[in-house]
Amino acid sequence: MNVTSSGIIDGVIQPNYGGQGTQFNENGIPTCSLPFTVEDAPKGTVRRAYKAGSSLRSFPAITAG
Repeated sequence: MNVTSSGIIDGVIQPNYGGQGTQFNENGIPTCSLPFTVEDAPKGTVRRAYKAGSSLRSFPAITAG
C-alpha cells in the first residue's frame, strides 16, 4: 500500500495545512486538511482508518475477513 500527500514536500508539511494555515472555524480549529491518496491497498480492502497525528505509514488498510 502506498500513501502519498501533495501537502508534504521533502518530508515537510506545507504551511497552509493544520495550525500553520489560514483557515480556521469559529473555535480556532484548523479546517484545511492535509490531502492524501492511498494506492495499491491489499486485495479485499473495504475500509481504511487513519489516526490523526500519526504516521500514515503505520496504519495498514483494514481488510475484510
